[in-house]
Amino acid sequence: VDAARIEANQRRCDFGNPRAHAKRVRGDVGRAEGRAFAPAFEAAHDHFRVACEGGEPKGCRYLGVLEHEGSLGSPDEAAAFGWFDKACAQGDSESCYNAGVLVATGALGEADLPAASQFMTRGCELGDPEACSAREQIDAELAAQTSKVPGANLSIGTATVNGLTVNELECRVEGGGL
Repeated sequence: VDAARIEANQRRCDFGNPRAHAKRVRGDVGRAEGRAFAPAFEAAHDHFRVACEGGEPKGCRYLGVLEHEGSLGSPDEAAAFGWFDKACAQGDSESCYNAGVLVATGALGEADLPAASQFMTRGCELGDPEACSAREQIDAELAAQTSKVPGANLSIGTATVNGLTVNELECRVEGGGL
């Protein structure tokens, strides 16, 4: 990391620029990773909080990562989720994905796939391809859970053929070929 850039970000940070807080600390923490360097993580936490409270969603995301990884002690998934949720609401697609993963995996208690799907949908709409992929997987799992036919691989909401209407048709098609 370029020392002049770090110093410039420090000056902007000192003048209250939230984006500079996030950039400066990312550089400091990047140099400290892999070593027990609690002061850097504590400083990072403080700067990311200023950035987040100043409306910089990446600051919120980085707070979530610090909490999730336990950089200041034990991992705190509830705190991580709170920061990811806030950053997601501010338009950070990666935070939407991170919040969705915590909710889908049950890291906060019981897994909540409908809520996870909402986070992934938001992340996907904001352009995160991982969120799009995860949403497809979660939605497929939700569909399988709500199926009334075990192993159903064909589901039709409503179909009308020759005047006969069928609602919520599910079946399992095996073998076949024409």
